[in-house]
Amino acid sequence: MNNDVNQTPPPVTRQEVMTAPLSPAKRVEHVTVQKITMQPNVVGGPHVHVEPLLGVILSGSAILEIRGQRPRLLQAGDPFYEPAGAAIAQFSSGSEGVVFMAYSLLGDAENPRIEMLAGG
Repeated sequence: MNNDVNQTPPPVTRQEVMTAPLSPAKRVEHVTVQKITMQPNVVGGPHVHVEPLLGVILSGSAILEIRGQRPRLLQAGDPFYEPAGAAIAQFSSGSEGVVFMAYSLLGDAENPRIEMLAGG
């Protein structure tokens, strides 16, 4: 007899959806969280974050392309990681725009910084 059919799901579940190695290692003193909204079809030009940035798409979609890697389509619920110092070729919103949370991992007295690169 199969008892799985009538089992109640646990009240809380956890599922790992991403692991992002901080390389080089960084002492994190504080985290800044920003909710960012991009209107439809905004082409985010080449840039670099001075600090590591983690994010999750809340609604809409975006294309993330880290230089040297294939572009990734990000949709609601998808996490992403932009390593410190990595050249981001593009972070562009889809036809419906995108809303996402961005978590900047910062050292003592650091503030989130983005530097635009040539070609953007």
